[in-house]
Amino acid sequence: SAACCSSRHGLGKHKSRPDPPSAAMGRLSRALLIASPLLAWAAGESDAKVLSNLRRGAADQVVVTAAAASERLGGAAVGGALDVGGVGGERRLAEAVDPACAVTGFWEIELKDMGIKVVARMWKASKDLGMFQFVGRGQCKDQNDRTYASLFTESGVSLDACKAACEDSAPCLAFEVTDLGACFLRYSVDDFPPEEPKRWLEEWGDDASGSIHGVTVPFDRYCYRKLDEDAGNPVKGSNGGYWRVMWFPKEDTTFYKQEVSTKEAPLEVGSAQPQDFPDCLRNGATVAASAPFASGLQVIWGLREMFVWAGVPSAKSKDHTWRRLNDTAAWDQTFDQTASRCPNAEDVTELDGQISWLNLALGGLGNCNAGNFLRLSPDTLQLDEGGWKQVVYESFRYGGEVFVRRMLFKRYQAVADEACFRALVDMIWDQRVQLTYAGINARLDASTCMTLVP
Repeated sequence: SAACCSSRHGLGKHKSRPDPPSAAMGRLSRALLIASPLLAWAAGESDAKVLSNLRRGAADQVVVTAAAASERLGGAAVGGALDVGGVGGERRLAEAVDPACAVTGFWEIELKDMGIKVVARMWKASKDLGMFQFVGRGQCKDQNDRTYASLFTESGVSLDACKAACEDSAPCLAFEVTDLGACFLRYSVDDFPPEEPKRWLEEWGDDASGSIHGVTVPFDRYCYRKLDEDAGNPVKGSNGGYWRVMWFPKEDTTFYKQEVSTKEAPLEVGSAQPQDFPDCLRNGATVAASAPFASGLQVIWGLREMFVWAGVPSAKSKDHTWRRLNDTAAWDQTFDQTASRCPNAEDVTELDGQISWLNLALGGLGNCNAGNFLRLSPDTLQLDEGGWKQVVYESFRYGGEVFVRRMLFKRYQAVADEACFRALVDMIWDQRVQLTYAGINARLDASTCMTLVP
């Protein structure tokens, strides 16, 4: 498509070009799957050594139950600690766990009378995204599938620096970053700035306009769009970190094939039970749950606007069994950029709360009921036939992708061609009932979408 360029060069319209090839190399580095820096720090070892140990052990997970924090953490564990099993029994260490992490994970939320099922993934990030919202892995696009005019640099820029550059440029709609430090500031074709906000940026053009609608190829970067000032601010947790929620459709494969993004927003997690929604109070649908509580969950899905809060069932012990997986970076699009580090509470398999909704097509008429939200487990299942059968049973489309990406980690593989891999996942998901775990491995063996990781 024709592209607009900076007026200061007097070039008018010029031929559109693809993004610089060096930026595309990030798709391989993204999948090198480094181990958690927190594990390395707690063990007093380098990231490289921890990664080597984890790889050598060929374990899918680092499992943990414990009651006390390590001396290195000063014994300041809150809500228990994480006793990380050393690979092959080489070492054991402990890590303090924020009790709010009990709500981390994928949770199925269902409007039973309407046949609507969505999945909320809740996690705690260590970085404040400020006025930006994570859109997805890929290049930002508008509602007509066009990409935006850009100022860019090919390497050496952190997420924070790229974000700050977009913040400093009023017309900047979004920014993209890659694992190699490339930074792209995206502009509507009519609002390209006359001067670069940072000296290290160069210009690159295309003709998208209006707001960011989703992501498209190439999938070697991450798109963050700028929000309006009144769109809500990130909420810092009482024990640090910034809580986020990402919404997924439960079963709709069309959603993924169209390459549209998921919905992501700030989230509040705390120790006080939220107030009952008015409609639930009138219906007598009150709920008694225990901390931690997740609130501020709000999403428009189709013609329904949903409001949710949830807490741990009252009968659950507060001394949770924690599990941290070493393959989270294989599937978590936010892992490298916002450093999600919460382990999962293995014993918390459901949350209790309330769900209120409005029908936007009927003038806001709605209702409210008590909800029981089940945990979906593609990120924690064993990588074997039993694990795959559970993925099929849960029928969560993105869960299938999570499971397959974890299989790649176990196979020492990384995605070399994201578009090719997504087509492969579509095929696997379409045949999920007939396919066995061994059958998936056979398809991965035959695929040219991946490359080996040393």
